[in-house]
Amino acid sequence: MIAAPKKVENFRLSAALNYAAMGWKVFPCHFVRTGAKGNACSCGKSDCGSPGKHPITAQGFKDSSSDPVKIANWWNSHPSANIGVATGVESGIVVLDIDPKNGGSEGYEEFCSTHGTLPDTCEVETGGGGRHIILGHPGDMRIPNSSEKLGKGLDVRGDGGYIIAPPSNHISGKRYEFAYGIEHDNIVLAPDWFVALVREQPKEKPAAKPARNVDRPDTSRLWLEKALVSATEGTRSERAHWLACQLRDNLVSEMDAESIMREYARRVPAGQSAYTEREAIATMHSAYKRPARDPVTFKSNEKPKPKSESKPEIVIAGAANELREHMGNIVSGKVANVAFPWPLLTKLTAALLPGSVTCVVGDPGVGKTFWTLQCLPYWIGNGAESAVFFVEKDRKFHTMRMLAQLEGDGRFVDYDWIRGNAAAVEAALAKHAATIDYFGQFIHSAPESRVTLDTLYLWIKEQ
Repeated sequence: MIAAPKKVENFRLSAALNYAAMGWKVFPCHFVRTGAKGNACSCGKSDCGSPGKHPITAQGFKDSSSDPVKIANWWNSHPSANIGVATGVESGIVVLDIDPKNGGSEGYEEFCSTHGTLPDTCEVETGGGGRHIILGHPGDMRIPNSSEKLGKGLDVRGDGGYIIAPPSNHISGKRYEFAYGIEHDNIVLAPDWFVALVREQPKEKPAAKPARNVDRPDTSRLWLEKALVSATEGTRSERAHWLACQLRDNLVSEMDAESIMREYARRVPAGQSAYTEREAIATMHSAYKRPARDPVTFKSNEKPKPKSESKPEIVIAGAANELREHMGNIVSGKVANVAFPWPLLTKLTAALLPGSVTCVVGDPGVGKTFWTLQCLPYWIGNGAESAVFFVEKDRKFHTMRMLAQLEGDGRFVDYDWIRGNAAAVEAALAKHAATIDYFGQFIHSAPESRVTLDTLYLWIKEQ
């Protein structure tokens, strides 16, 4: 019998609770996972445009909290999650983000020579060579977010924004670390001259728009879905501009529009290169410099229509999108059929005790994968959270069979049937996309070296 490993304190949870005690509002974000093929985002999306930086929760920074019970539940469910901190009046902080990859080092030098240096205050080294200068929020006014308004490579995170905080990990393999201590005494109130610069309206920008008409429904997410349905690698920039214009015309605040544009960047097809959040935000700011037009009517019960009734275009992210491409290759004949058995297996879920770790081993072809896949819908249907680690070379091998289990139909692994039923396959993928994406997070490429019980434990712990 192998002794259970000793319980190790979750240092990310401890840090999140410490921030909450200081009055900062936090929320869990995806982290950077290290595997045989290098570093990647825990979201499972190979072309993720913001690895280790985007929220796990549905509403992102809007879900942020200083409630220790909620925070403990989050990090008990996602122990490796990076720590997001809502900026602005919510946490009482304003952050100057210096990004050297976009000229931030030179931009900050020029900023200081023009306006003066900021006071010594709490500062974070981001792990990618950047810096977060954390200042106190004035509290009696709104501090807007901005991208390169103060200079090249200089972004401001104020009300409606967020940062990643130590000891979160970075795609570079390093961690976010404090350059100076993290106590209230180390956070200096933002100087008046800095606040004035951040709040200053660009000369070419028209007068501030009136607040959203309360009688006008918020159709932001409907516009987002409509843009995603028609976006391709070749049109994603054009569709981003179109989306930003719709948000502007409907008097969506820049704070809310930034959140929508960040989600667009994360979900839009990447192709050979990722579409970044920075590109999306820059597009949004460009659109908002022009006056709003009369909004296009979009009924609250209207849903984005697919481009073709015969073959709807479905936007799916992560493992589901990967599987959809694989199914498309089967339909087109690019992938050949390989016979595979469909054994009858029972749901032996009673043998898997809550809170335990079960390792399923056996000869090839005896049904280990099928049995586990049959268990997963049962667990999910009964509200149980399970961590299943499949060590395989091809994730699609399992997600395809997971789809068959969810549909209760073995024909979803029959290549000949798939080729003649493209519409049914796409409908099933759209129906189960969220579950497949979630499941796909727990399928990892096998380490190149031989796996023993000791190395497997260390590898899983690392993930």
